[in-house]
Amino acid sequence: MTAIEVTVTPIDDNQVDGNQTVVEALTGLSSNQRYTISGTAVTDTITETLATAWITADENAVKFGPGGLTSGYFTIHRSYSSGTIAVAYGPPTGSAVQGTNYSSPLGGTQTVTFTPGVTAIEVTVTPIDDNQADGNQTVIEALTGLSSNQRYTISGPAATDTIQEIRPRPGSRPTRTPSSSGRAG
Repeated sequence: MTAIEVTVTPIDDNQVDGNQTVVEALTGLSSNQRYTISGTAVTDTITETLATAWITADENAVKFGPGGLTSGYFTIHRSYSSGTIAVAYGPPTGSAVQGTNYSSPLGGTQTVTFTPGVTAIEVTVTPIDDNQADGNQTVIEALTGLSSNQRYTISGPAATDTIQEIRPRPGSRPTRTPSSSGRAG
């Protein structure tokens, strides 16, 4: 045998500590060794790659009206599925008011935690009919930096859900279907 390969396996320490190096060097085992050591130490670099996180809004708008309520959602994504990371989002902005126009766990700065194997988490937006004809309103959500130990980079813009208000026009009436009562007149 003329060579032996030494494997260096990195361990995720859940810290953002940048790239790190491992230095390996040969040393003599005893004064009675039967070989000479030539060359210098070898350096391996462990490259830390952060996940990329982004947010999207569903394609179907949040709705309420005669047909009832239709909830919508924001989806928070991450670029790879290994490890556990917490991603921060909020507070929401837009023309809709939380608690008046919609209910959601959105309020203030919140976090979602990705466990190993998970790459997307949905946050539901449920409309509330405030019995006001205030038209369509928006809920805008963006990802935020969690801390100096943030284990992801943010990609992309904020996402917008539109709460569509569908109400009958004033003065419109339901269409009646004529029926015969069978009475003689």
